[in-house]
Amino acid sequence: MRTYKNAAPVLRAHLERLGMTAVEYSDATGIDAGTLRDLLQARKQNISTRNLMVMARSFGMGMQELIDEMA
Repeated sequence: MRTYKNAAPVLRAHLERLGMTAVEYSDATGIDAGTLRDLLQARKQNISTRNLMVMARSFGMGMQELIDEMA
C-alpha cells in the first residue's frame, strides 16, 4: 500500500460530486465503511490497490489520475 497525503480532501470532493455519504459509497462499492471513515478523517493515508481501482472506476477516472490527485 502507498501513502496518499491528500486522500481525505480528494475523497470528500468526489463523494460530494456523487451526492453520496461514506456509508452509501461503501454499500455501493464494497469498500469497508471503517476504512472510508478513516480516510475521510485523515486518520489513515494508506490505500490498497484494490480500493484505488474501485474508487477510480466509481469516480469515472483512471487509476493513475486518481493517484495523481491524491499524491
